Amino acid sequence: MDAVDEIKQRLAIEDVIGEYVQLKRAGRNWKGLSPFTAEKSPSFIVSPEKQIWHDFSSGKGGNMFSFVMEMEGLDFKGALELLARKAGVDLSQYRQGDKTRGKQKERAHEALEQATKFYQVRVTGGGGKCARVAAFRCAERAGAECDGLQGVGVRVSVRRQRREQHRSAV
Repeated sequence: MDAVDEIKQRLAIEDVIGEYVQLKRAGRNWKGLSPFTAEKSPSFIVSPEKQIWHDFSSGKGGNMFSFVMEMEGLDFKGALELLARKAGVDLSQYRQGDKTRGKQKERAHEALEQATKFYQVRVTGGGGKCARVAAFRCAERAGAECDGLQGVGVRVSVRRQRREQHRSAV
């Protein structure tokens, strides 16, 4: 679970918005006057079930973070910090997780590079003509468009082949 989910779990959207707008129960939802426009009949709706709000008079809507951002003039990080304080969530424990995610991404990229090198060797020579033909047909079915074998992966010029076939037919 990340920080955003933890905050959403601990805070009810109607309580957060209720600090800024006087809300009244209306069935499953809550209604109130728009904080963004001067109005006399309530057109501001909060749905606790969906964890969203919508203001029909201004056309604005979103979740509790976007509401706090709008009302307080904050960016997402500022709204996250403000709501984390209200929810009693320590954001430092989530920041440490970014380092492990970075390492996981790095390992995934290394694995993809190794797989790419393996298939490049197979297609360019190690697998013989049959392997190259199979790779080109597979790429053609996938709709690949590129020129030859380049840098990161196997590239095939399918559109160029189709154009040449079309020109020769005409």
